[in-house]
Amino acid sequence: MKYYVSVTEILNKVVSVEAENESQAMQLVQDAYNNSEIILGSDDYCGAELEVEDDQGFYRCEEEDGPVYQEIKP
Repeated sequence: MKYYVSVTEILNKVVSVEAENESQAMQLVQDAYNNSEIILGSDDYCGAELEVEDDQGFYRCEEEDGPVYQEIKP
């Protein structure tokens, strides 16, 4: 049976920011991230999560006309 498994890589970078409070700090960093001033790359890799997708039927329907997702063969 074919299963659809999600692979999520986790990147993490800590940045410092001068701000009046936590809310402003979060907003400043969010804005910098949205403006591509903060770029995470392979050096920021800190792990991966693998999980079987809950809605297997959705992914099967997506592939009714042919393969859509990368296939791993045993």
